[in-house]
Amino acid sequence: MQPTPLRPRERDELVDTPAEIVARLNNEVNAALVDATFRSRFANLGVEGFATSLPELAAFIGDYTQSWGKVIRAAGIKAE
Repeated sequence: MQPTPLRPRERDELVDTPAEIVARLNNEVNAALVDATFRSRFANLGVEGFATSLPELAAFIGDYTQSWGKVIRAAGIKAE
């Protein structure tokens, strides 16, 4: 099944991205995040980005998801 704006890719579908592509994207994003002009544009949008390694990013996303999951469950929030 193809992803659409209403149906994002499933987690398992993302595993097929070749490691060299993921590494290159990570390198390019990290390079942008240390560029002063790029950081300034992000700051104007209220975004604070940070350069990180792939394992650090995975840990950050896992921790972030887990902590917000607790908040959502505690508040009884349900998807509509």
